[in-house]
Amino acid sequence: MERYNLSAEHLVKLLYRKKINRVTTTNSENFFNSPIFAEVFGNNSSNNNYKISWEEINRTEIRLKTNLPRVLRRYYHECGDFDINRCLSSILNLDEIGFSHDWEREALEDDETPKDEIEKTLKEIDNFLIFWTENQGVWNAGIKKEDLSLENPPVYMTTNDDLYSWEKVTDDIDTFIILQVLDNLESSGFYFLTFDSEEIDYLLQDKKISKDELLKNPFKIKERNLKFPIYLNYDYKGDKIYIFQMKDNKFEKCFLIKPSVKKDETSYADKILLKIAEILSFNDREVVKKLEIILEDFCNYLRNNINFRYNDNEINALSNREKIELKVVAMVWLLSESGYICYLDWKCELEDFQMIFNVMKKVGIDENICNIEDLILD
Repeated sequence: MERYNLSAEHLVKLLYRKKINRVTTTNSENFFNSPIFAEVFGNNSSNNNYKISWEEINRTEIRLKTNLPRVLRRYYHECGDFDINRCLSSILNLDEIGFSHDWEREALEDDETPKDEIEKTLKEIDNFLIFWTENQGVWNAGIKKEDLSLENPPVYMTTNDDLYSWEKVTDDIDTFIILQVLDNLESSGFYFLTFDSEEIDYLLQDKKISKDELLKNPFKIKERNLKFPIYLNYDYKGDKIYIFQMKDNKFEKCFLIKPSVKKDETSYADKILLKIAEILSFNDREVVKKLEIILEDFCNYLRNNINFRYNDNEINALSNREKIELKVVAMVWLLSESGYICYLDWKCELEDFQMIFNVMKKVGIDENICNIEDLILD
């Protein structure tokens, strides 16, 4: 199965592809020139208008007396208006972007600091173009003024609730934006699951994703290799985006996002049910994978599963508690079909009771712990 590593722009366009189709086959990036382009984006042209124009970007550059890095220019035009950029932290509007020296100078002038002292202070600190901020102003993120000529420069963040102390947080803009998208997912409408380090090896195996190939990170623009601790992989047949986070050269966390499925208020239960299924099936990856697919688009499962056959009106009428109860039922049925649990009435036939011993054998419990022939049963 063909897969592609993604930039921040690719990621966000895939997330919103049900609403927009802001890509053309004349784009230079290899993803949009690939044979899967038509399959992934189709002919959707319902909302192709760009909210942030090149003219606005040009006017901003004239105001700032500098050019924005190419990656940031494109991101503003192509994806800067989407709400994923403004859930917990926010990309600044073009008229809000400014240099840290200008912001600090204005603050010092408001404090009636002498001009010569202001200039002396500013000479001692680096100047950053600020383009992203935490929603309550806890931190600001920017690019060093001398790095603005780079295509995809490093990003720095304030560390002490002021504009004096800065620390590099990513080696490029792409990585920084992806990290903000991940932080903003919780407050967005996108369905997603997270996997911890212990589960990732199983996940890679299940999805037939090569760890070595993933780490090669082949995505390029004009021979530019992206090097950062975030790796994105799009499985177009499953319509799933995998985002792997690295720490100390090890996979620390993986996010699975379904662009076509909306998160609802019961999505938090999915992770819990997957963990329960993992425990009860003794980590049977086939079972866990089936449950993952069921939960990713549970409304569709309720429509099509022979045990439910719910219509849209019935689904819409379900309370959150009822949805979670149905998810539990779906998990139980799956575990039962796979031979890991069985239902017994408190007064059952002896041959039905023998099913318990079949389950015990399947999960590796020695049947001699309790031999059925030794029990006094009628």
